[in-house]
Amino acid sequence: MLELAPFGKVLYSSDAFALAELYHLGALLFRHGLAGLLARGVEDGAWTAGDAERVAGMIASGNARRVYGI
Repeated sequence: MLELAPFGKVLYSSDAFALAELYHLGALLFRHGLAGLLARGVEDGAWTAGDAERVAGMIASGNARRVYGI
């Protein structure tokens, strides 16, 4: 997905429902997966650590704050 969509258009969603544990697990797996992807990008020289932090912040909450005005 991150190869196809601009980073400024991607929003995190857990797709969980009902049980609070599903929201927690979705967020945990998202953070783990995104951190691994961004770390590999930094190791490969695709982006800097600062760029990786910026992208993580945009996807995790920054884009939603901007779009929804919160």
